[in-house]
Amino acid sequence: KRSFGHFDAQRGGLSSSRGGRGLPPYKGKRPKTDHEKAFGRVEILKGPYGNYHNYYERRHKSNNIFACDKRVKLIKPAWIKDKVVIDVGCNEGLIGIELAKEYLAKEMRGYDVDEQLIEKAGRNLEKAMAEVRKSQPPTMDAQLLALENCSFETGNILWAMLECASVDTVICLSVTKWLHMCHGDEGLRLLFKFFSNVLKPGGILVLEPQPWKSYAGAKKKKELKRYFNDKTLKDVNSLKIRPNMFPALLQDAHPPISSSYGFQLIHSEVPAQEDAAQEGFKNRQVFVFKKL
Repeated sequence: KRSFGHFDAQRGGLSSSRGGRGLPPYKGKRPKTDHEKAFGRVEILKGPYGNYHNYYERRHKSNNIFACDKRVKLIKPAWIKDKVVIDVGCNEGLIGIELAKEYLAKEMRGYDVDEQLIEKAGRNLEKAMAEVRKSQPPTMDAQLLALENCSFETGNILWAMLECASVDTVICLSVTKWLHMCHGDEGLRLLFKFFSNVLKPGGILVLEPQPWKSYAGAKKKKELKRYFNDKTLKDVNSLKIRPNMFPALLQDAHPPISSSYGFQLIHSEVPAQEDAAQEGFKNRQVFVFKKL
């Protein structure tokens, strides 16, 4: 199955295998509550894949993502500049857009299961391009070209059709828990196999898995209750693979469940999050792997 919606900067819109439609018009904003003024709108969970809307409005308290999201600061320019990059679970596309613009990616592709988030990513991309055009100095030409080579696509990454060894860098932040709970251990293995297949030798995987304790926390969310009841989400007790096993699994150092993914861990770090708005990322370890 092919993913079913796509926003391309050069074509300027969202197309769909189900007929296609343009981006929805901008709507007037309602007045913000005092809480929203202080923290941004509270994120809204709209599905079993952890597809939060307004996810970064509280966590990113400035327009400078490099300053307010310490995870992004761990991503080196050399992994992005003149590289083909994919952002798995890109949400509203903010991280991918900023990385592409500042580090001059050859191509940046964002994937998310939520069509509304992809539409929002398209609007964020249009906004970023308009801001670069407005600034006009020649040094911005490269940034504009990088943004023109950004695209966003709706669909489950497990079914995405990408050529083998066609990608230089994969970014996957705060995604694995939701895919794991939807598709079980086998789905997680498929995700790791996807990473292994699409990355070129020497390619980089930046992975931030949610900790095991957050799996149990998901079961307590009222908005997810129906997905556990209808078995869309797996009972966490049925999962044999735990997040602390991911590095060993990717490096083929866990024989009972090894599947020859062929990665080498080259860096791991828990980014310091000084801002209270970053509480959701607190103690989240970021792993960087190289494809052998």
